[in-house]
This record gives sequence, structure tokens and C-alpha cells, in this order.
Amino acid sequence: MNYFEFKPLHPLLSPYIEYYNSMQGDGTVGKKFISLPEGKVGMVFLLGGHTDISTKNTLIHNNCSRIWGLIQEPNFVSISPDIFTFCVVFKPGGLHHFLPSVPIDEIASASATLVDIFGSEIYKLEDQLFECVSFDQRIQLLETFLLQNMNPPNTRLDTAVQIIEQSAGKITVQNLSKKINISSRQLRNIFNENVGLSPKQFIRMMRFKKVLSSPPHLEENKAQFANRLGFYDESHFIAEFKSFAGMTPNQYFKNLSFISDFSNYKRLMID
Repeated sequence: MNYFEFKPLHPLLSPYIEYYNSMQGDGTVGKKFISLPEGKVGMVFLLGGHTDISTKNTLIHNNCSRIWGLIQEPNFVSISPDIFTFCVVFKPGGLHHFLPSVPIDEIASASATLVDIFGSEIYKLEDQLFECVSFDQRIQLLETFLLQNMNPPNTRLDTAVQIIEQSAGKITVQNLSKKINISSRQLRNIFNENVGLSPKQFIRMMRFKKVLSSPPHLEENKAQFANRLGFYDESHFIAEFKSFAGMTPNQYFKNLSFISDFSNYKRLMID
């Protein structure tokens, strides 16, 4: 399995994009990993192979390019041995800057493909990405596409996302509304249309993201760990964790083969 990862090159894109990555199987062994909801969303170009995505209620056999990561429950993903992907991983709240005028909550509910969103030009872009001889060439090609589809910034949303991330999810919707001087209803509409989540859901997700990146200290008990990360008490922490991860914190942190988000292919877990 070959994996590559780079930061965005263009300064106009770096505020909204975490990194680009690419994964190419060797044709011999498939892989499996768990994708947890933590706000990162990917525009995944599937240039070869396929994936099978399962939750407790659904199974999707995917063989096309699509938006990936608009989830609120754990997804278990199987990757074919001949997988070949190129992906742009957006920062939380970053995807809407590059979408046509379609509310992102509609895209999330429909699990739309990139062709559904951008039209047949995606087929041409897939062919060009496949024919590139280097990762740098793919980045340059995709950045040209993104810049051509870039929307004007949504200042209120960008500010709200920044405040939530800086607080690591330790803020209420009411206080957030006051900080950016709009009503809670306006804030909810902005988030639903541009992020695909309510402000409350997004805040919970950012707090969960902080948990994944801040495992318990050796000297901490569960109550201390929960308090440090802004949960009311230990039972609240465990309930929130299970709602996002589908398992308890102990089950997650004791299994080092789990990865914390769909884009982190460097820690693939193998059956």
C-alpha cells in the first residue's frame, strides 16, 4: 500500500484544506478501517478499485468519486486490493467554499457523487488525475479545479467555526450566537446549509474530535479526563463517545489499530 500526503500549495486554499492524500493498493491485500465523525470531509476521486462502506443499518458498494465524511455515526470501510484514490481533505466547515449553490445538508442526506454535484466535467478530471505522472501534478490540477469553483467567503460561518475549534467544543450555541451577533435561528440556518449539521451537533463533534486527539493521561481517571475536555461528568462523556464511535472510550483507546478519521490511511487496520 502506497500512501502520500501533502499540504495545499495555493495560499487561497490553505485556510479551508487540511491536506491532500493519495492511496494506491498493491493488488494483493485489501484493507479495512473505521471512519469516525469528527468534522473532516473529503472530496475523494476514485481512480481505481472500490470501497464497501457499512454502518449498523446500511451497506454501500462504492465505485465512483464522491464526497466522503458527512457522517454522524461510525462507518466501517473495506478497501479493495487495487484501490487508487486521490483526495482533498477539508478542514471542518471548509467544503462549502467549493460547492455549487446546493445546501450541503441535501448532499449529506443523499450521499451524492461528485458527478451529481459538479456534472460530467468530473469524468474528464478523473481521467486527467489518473494520467498525471506525479503527486505534485495531481495537486496542481486539482487546485486549478478548486479555485475555479471557489465561492466568496461566508464570514459569519468562518468566524463561528474558528470560535468553536478554539474552544474545543466548550461553548454553547447561545454564547456562540452572541459572539457573532446573530440569532440562534440564523446561526442554525447557516450551519445546516453550509456544514450539514446544526451548530449544536457541530460543537459536539468538535468536542469529540478533541477527545480523539487528546487520549487520557496515565495519571487521570475517567472523571478527570471527562472534566478536562468539557463534559459534565463521566457518564455524559461515555454516552457522547459511544454515540459518535459506537464503542466505549476504553474499547477505542485500548485498540491501537483503530484510526480516528477516514483520511488517516497511515494507520489502516487489517483483518
